Amino acid sequence: MKKINIRKKENLKLDCSASCQRQILLSHLKSEGRITVTEGRGLGIMSVPARVLELRRRGYDIVTHWITEHDRFGICHKNGLYVYRGLKKEVKNA
Repeated sequence: MKKINIRKKENLKLDCSASCQRQILLSHLKSEGRITVTEGRGLGIMSVPARVLELRRRGYDIVTHWITEHDRFGICHKNGLYVYRGLKKEVKNA
């Protein structure tokens, strides 16, 4: 998977607020269609599951699949893979 700088691409303000993290996550999901917890952390989203839950509560249809990935040390971890499927209902401020 190619590495992209969402913050630069979307010209987002650099901060660590939940709102900013939701914007980054949503932008990535819309462009790539999926994200793992590991990828999200690489984008500066420290609690990917929490941000996904917040987006779901705002009407976004995001499903979770469980995958296994190896870290840089070769240790296998169970990891959430979040897949974007659009909107369930009208969205209130992401």
